Order: sequence, then structure tokens, then C-alpha cells
Amino acid sequence: MEPLGRPRSDCEGWTRRAAKEAPEHNAVMRDRDKADSRRRAARLRGGLSIDVKQSGSTAILRVSGALELATFGLLEDALSKVDCASLSLLVIDLGGVEFLDITGLTSVIRANERCKESDTAVTVVKPRGLASRAFTLTRAHRGLDVIATAPEV
Repeated sequence: MEPLGRPRSDCEGWTRRAAKEAPEHNAVMRDRDKADSRRRAARLRGGLSIDVKQSGSTAILRVSGALELATFGLLEDALSKVDCASLSLLVIDLGGVEFLDITGLTSVIRANERCKESDTAVTVVKPRGLASRAFTLTRAHRGLDVIATAPEV
């Protein structure tokens, strides 16, 4: 039996091993965090573009890029500047959206609810490819007027 106050040999070995591996583990985690930051910044740079056109009582918001947690604020800002009371139709064109997550979809649904209160019709152009799966998986298309292509203004 070992005297009290002296660590057991297997614990002693473990703490030495952990101390040696910790800097390596920390470096791996730092590199992973840097890579995630670079990916996020690249998405923001290439990120999201919104073009707003208004003709008479119709407004079209053409959205392209990645509509996600990092970029949905841009859509929220653009939608907040649209005066639904002065419009008869708002078209949110998501045809150029390459990636759509639930935060982007929630922005579209909120805009639909806000404009419906002002008796403004809202039409959403469904995104293509993988981005369209957000509509089908969440069944959001049931509560929205969804079309395949945007009308010209």
C-alpha cells in the first residue's frame, strides 16, 4: 500500500499524458474554430444580396445567396422598409437562394403575416435545389402562396 499523499501511479501517468496532449488538442480546436470563422466570413462576403424593385402597388424583393442565421438580418431590414399598407402585392423572389435555413424561412413567414394584416397579397418564388427542401420539410408552402418563377415588373 502506498503512503497517503502520494498519487497512485496510474493517475500520475494519466495526468502527465493529459498535460502533454492538452496543447495539441487546444491547437486542433483553435484551427477548427478559425476554419469555421473563415467559412462564415466567406458566406457573408458572397453571402446575401437583395434587390428591391417597386412598380405601382407591386414590390419585388429578389434575394440571392445564402439565407441563414448569419444573413437573415439583411432580409429582415429590407422587409421592414417595405410599406405593406401601400402595396397590393409583395413578391419575395427566393429563386436565387442557394441555401435556406429555418431563420430565413421564418423571416419570410413573418413578412407574410405582417402584410396579410394590411390586406397585401404576398407571393413567394420557391428556391431551387436543396434550398427548396426547407419548404417541403417544414410544410411552409401550405401557408404561403408559392410560385415557380417571379413575375416581371
